Amino acid sequence: MTWSSKPSLLTPALYKPHTSKIVPTAKTLHVAMYEALAKGDKAALRKVCGVVLADRFGAAIDARPAGRRYGWELQRYNKTMLRYPRIVDHKLTPMQADPRDPKKTTPPILRQVVVAIASRQRRVEFDYSKEGGGRAVPGSEKEVDVVENVVLSQPLDRNTWVPRAEWKIISLIGETTPEKWVEEQETMRIMQQMQSQAAESKMGIR
Repeated sequence: MTWSSKPSLLTPALYKPHTSKIVPTAKTLHVAMYEALAKGDKAALRKVCGVVLADRFGAAIDARPAGRRYGWELQRYNKTMLRYPRIVDHKLTPMQADPRDPKKTTPPILRQVVVAIASRQRRVEFDYSKEGGGRAVPGSEKEVDVVENVVLSQPLDRNTWVPRAEWKIISLIGETTPEKWVEEQETMRIMQQMQSQAAESKMGIR
């Protein structure tokens, strides 16, 4: 795909992957996502998550019991036999044109990356009801070691290869990436289409 971004044989490629920035970006978004989810901050979630994932988290926030609040902290990144955090998949997918678009807008190239993150996280629930008084719910405080595959997405302009929007998390999937990811391609395709349409709508293209 880098080769296809060359305007001509003798000119440099327009596509600049900047892969060294991907893992730090994934770590920052990963922490911001969980902190916003714990606080119940839907606006913050929409800044770091794609539309589908943000809506899913928003529904979970709305379903929380009255007076219940949550805490989340990243304790550390875990070191294992495998190197974490690390990029486990990285690809570019040309999006299909929307036949319903009267402006015949040129669809973007969708850049998608899966970053595996192994971490220890602290989770706790607080009861702010009259009876609870803001105390931690007994038995709710725990530290857990988890491995998560964070799926990031970013639309690129098909002509200039410049990002149309910032990176966002569109999914969290299991440890079997990329095998499980391949099995979920149809779901991911739908999510990608919605993400690119939302990005263009935000910019006033649609």
